[in-house]
Amino acid sequence: MKIWPDCIPCILKMSLETAHLVMKDEEEVRRFMKQILKLKYFRGEEWRVTSPEVIKNVWLKLLEVSGEADPLKEIKREQNSKALEIYPVAKKLVWKAVILCLQPFN
Repeated sequence: MKIWPDCIPCILKMSLETAHLVMKDEEEVRRFMKQILKLKYFRGEEWRVTSPEVIKNVWLKLLEVSGEADPLKEIKREQNSKALEIYPVAKKLVWKAVILCLQPFN
């Protein structure tokens, strides 16, 4: 599905929020936003593109400006750690649900 005008503000908002997570310096955030605002999609010059294609180009600019190979590495590590903490409880809940589903109705 090709990009709609409605997609643009959401992608820009997501880009800014990600930049704030990754970059500690406000000047870096400004430089990043200045770079992505130059992309033709945000100037209304290209409508035959999908949102994922636009986001890919935004991500490449983020990598370029941040200088990081994986700017979200630490955040992903923290989220994975939290997920692993609740995994045993979630596994038990799923198994209980499976067992309940397999019991015959009376």
